Amino acid sequence: MKCRACAAEVLEIDVKCGACGAALGSTGAHRMLGQVMLGQYELVDILGQGGMNVVFKGKHKLTDQEVALKILPPELAAHREVKSRFLDEAKALAALDHPNIVHLYNFGEENGVFVLAMQYVQGQTWERMILEGKRLDWATTCRITVDVLKALEYAHGRGIVHRDMKPSNVLIRSHDNAATVMDFGIAKMTTSTRLTATGQTMGTVRYMSPEQVRGQEVTHHTDLYSLGATMYESLTGDTPFDGQTHFEIMTKHLSEPPKRPSSLGVSVPAEVEDALMRS
Repeated sequence: MKCRACAAEVLEIDVKCGACGAALGSTGAHRMLGQVMLGQYELVDILGQGGMNVVFKGKHKLTDQEVALKILPPELAAHREVKSRFLDEAKALAALDHPNIVHLYNFGEENGVFVLAMQYVQGQTWERMILEGKRLDWATTCRITVDVLKALEYAHGRGIVHRDMKPSNVLIRSHDNAATVMDFGIAKMTTSTRLTATGQTMGTVRYMSPEQVRGQEVTHHTDLYSLGATMYESLTGDTPFDGQTHFEIMTKHLSEPPKRPSSLGVSVPAEVEDALMRS
């Protein structure tokens, strides 16, 4: 997407334009700054916003601990499916404790507002790194991928499939360059009795696995395919498939092999490229 003020490229979660500083999106989130959530976390800054929620930087009133607070406003919490996804994310994070997965500190509801209090990670998303550098070298891409694979292996071992692996859901920490997986908003607990119905499409089109396109049951292979698409974008600067419509892109996921990165002028070891193409 583009900034309305200067037409610079910005990300959907950006609060202000990095080029001109213009505010992006609704001012509703800005009016919440200074409020205290769950009786202990003051909202001090806006980290990002999307169609379903806003993520604030918060500070514990007594300890000054910095946290990330994902807020689901009352008007969206009134929708049963949206509320269920938010609760599912809380349940998924509560079941996970891994250095490459964002930690859950607290969860609650206050005056119709649902709040997830999570680990605040200083850094930038994999998406931001790709946008700023257009493409990353194979060694950096592989280092990030290995961290994400560790997180996914752990989650899958506990019956949780992320279902929306993409570069915007991976944070690269400033202090050690390690990757942290976040946003389990549409994660599925395979041990749950309340599963997504077959025929319902979940995920982000450019990174969507064939089984997601078909509306079939997802497994850990879904996350691996989406991670492969993310890795491909990191190496080449573009996702494996593009098109004018979502339907066109989804069809390509089912019917076309992606171009090999080496054919696009990307320098990558053959064994790395072969592993990527198999994913």
